[in-house]
Amino acid sequence: MKIVTISVVRNEADIIEALVRFHAPWVDRMLMIDHASADATPAILERLRQEGLPVAITRSDAAGFVQGAMTTEAMQRAARDADWIVPLDADEFLHAPGGDVRSVLQRCSEDAVVRFPWRTYVPRAADDAAEANVLKRIRHRRCLEEPQYFKIAIPGKIARSKRAVVEQGAHQLKRWARGDRGRFPVRTEEGLRLAHFPVRSGPQMMTKALVGWLSMLAKPDRGPTETYHWKGLYDRFVESQTVDARELSELALRYASTDEAVWKRQTLVEDAVPLSDGGFELRYTAGEPGALVPILARQAEGFATALAELRRNGGGKLFRRRKS
Repeated sequence: MKIVTISVVRNEADIIEALVRFHAPWVDRMLMIDHASADATPAILERLRQEGLPVAITRSDAAGFVQGAMTTEAMQRAARDADWIVPLDADEFLHAPGGDVRSVLQRCSEDAVVRFPWRTYVPRAADDAAEANVLKRIRHRRCLEEPQYFKIAIPGKIARSKRAVVEQGAHQLKRWARGDRGRFPVRTEEGLRLAHFPVRSGPQMMTKALVGWLSMLAKPDRGPTETYHWKGLYDRFVESQTVDARELSELALRYASTDEAVWKRQTLVEDAVPLSDGGFELRYTAGEPGALVPILARQAEGFATALAELRRNGGGKLFRRRKS
């Protein structure tokens, strides 16, 4: 059985090495699409590839965050010889409590998309700030996931369908064809869990919010509520560029949730992601993301380049001043 993961990553230097080393023991190939990173992410991925880990790297300089389209294209390539395809964000760690992921997928029917629940992990002031490995540093998660989000594993049999389209965020697989815009069969696999670490440090969150929301605004087909939580974070960090440990925890407790009643009932439970054989050593991770100003400067440069290209290709009329 061949398992391929697909990840669209951007400025994830603090976590990308952990992502690769955690999944490499049971994954046959990890397709990494570097979306115009301006930090050490590309260099870390290249060193991991040179080390012999199953990493394949491509680069995208698209201005907008078209994650769904990039993942769909990569899925179609991978589906030629893959039995299972698993889209993973850089902050997501798939595991099987009491077993292993490969064995769980092996017993799953290839006639349905498999989905598994998100578990959101929350940093605390008591966490060891000197520990670079997020899986060892952040050991507590939310007890409530309301709404409950899921991620998916796609059988190669279904991925080879020309009608299969991965939605933004890789939470669902659409069936897209003329007169047929439904879903593929889906079953929930309780033997799998996805540990999600969206909030890890103040600098990481500022980078995520500021770069992420600008990229979403540049996405031509962005839905009105798509990644709404990034907009709120963007406004928060434009107002103030500082965040303390208490607020960092609160951001994780509220991440992708709008129900204040849930926030008030939310508590933490210790549930560290299991690491086999004592875990792994991080060789290339400094623990913090790159400096924010250079990253934003590269983002602005990319937008300016995309705008110039649009105008060269006939879109300039959209930006000309009207004569009075």
